Amino acid sequence: MTMKNFFISFFLGLLLLVSCQKETWEDDDYSKHPVLWTKYLSGYEPSGKYSLPLVDENENTYLILPANAAYGETELTIITSFDKFGNIRWEETFEGRHRGTINLQDNKLYFLLSLSPAKDNQTILYSIDNKNGEVVLTKELDIFLSDDILFRCTQDRLYISYKNMLYVYDTQGVERWELFSESYISEMVSESEFLVILDYQKIRMYKQDELLWEWQAENQSHLLDVKIGGDSLLYVRGAGVMNMLSFEGELIKAFPFEIDMLFSYKISGDNIVAGGTKMVKFDKNGIILWQKEVLKNESAGRLYDFTIASNGNIYIGHNLGLTAISPQGEQLWYVGYQHSIVQLMQPVLTSCGDLICFSPKNKSLLCIKGDGSPPL
Repeated sequence: MTMKNFFISFFLGLLLLVSCQKETWEDDDYSKHPVLWTKYLSGYEPSGKYSLPLVDENENTYLILPANAAYGETELTIITSFDKFGNIRWEETFEGRHRGTINLQDNKLYFLLSLSPAKDNQTILYSIDNKNGEVVLTKELDIFLSDDILFRCTQDRLYISYKNMLYVYDTQGVERWELFSESYISEMVSESEFLVILDYQKIRMYKQDELLWEWQAENQSHLLDVKIGGDSLLYVRGAGVMNMLSFEGELIKAFPFEIDMLFSYKISGDNIVAGGTKMVKFDKNGIILWQKEVLKNESAGRLYDFTIASNGNIYIGHNLGLTAISPQGEQLWYVGYQHSIVQLMQPVLTSCGDLICFSPKNKSLLCIKGDGSPPL
């Protein structure tokens, strides 16, 4: 071999080695943070409807996904439970398409399935034991649902909203009451025995079956989102404004709140963290404390959603992986590869402060080492 051929072979081998290293998260120079375990999922349809993983107080994870089905066949839904080490505890398959989110209440998982049009679009409420996946309750509901629904639980009530309608059931599937809203119900949030319902015109608070109060913003075109803070205040976003309400429905203050391409906001202590083209942190007077560009490769990047730990650390899922930033807006660490699409959705914190992430593109569920702080 000539010296020229030797150098060509050497550099080709080096290039191949580098390219192979960059295919894994652990070997990428840009990612030096441990992934505790990865489970590759099979048998589900990645283009179908899915909800974020649910994690209980014992660090068990529950994932509900649409199963693969040939055209014209009955749609199926798979629910899988993993322990804190990523081992499968149990897995169950159900007939029908999953609607809304999966909820955990009193050691039972509640979820909704719609059967095929050939079966008159039946909607089935399921309750299963979270320890073993055994069915506790099956109840056919006299309602038709599509993908665009909200499903929430409080201590003794199940709330389902679809377009302008709100349906309220007890945990045995018995209908308690229903509400026709003047405009589209865009959000529901629950805390303990309280439920907050937001439509484009007003916000209502219920305690089980009792309407406590309702509030309508003046001089605002419509209401968009609502969050409950740890300070027992409601943060209601309107068009370009943030309204702070007491739990009794009194307006405390309002201030301008505009974020480019806003996709989510959350309450962290005395501050508001918002995600758009940048991550932005506000104080409760609407003053910007800091702004952070999360992604270096903006052309390929897309932020999905984020989670905040009790110590104020912020974990952001995006096309290229997951980024952790401090309460001061400094990047702490990163998992992923900055030039490859891995599509990690919003992370879910466990009670010990690790992060469960779902990647629809890679058909995988990951547990990423956190910073030891539980969720807010």
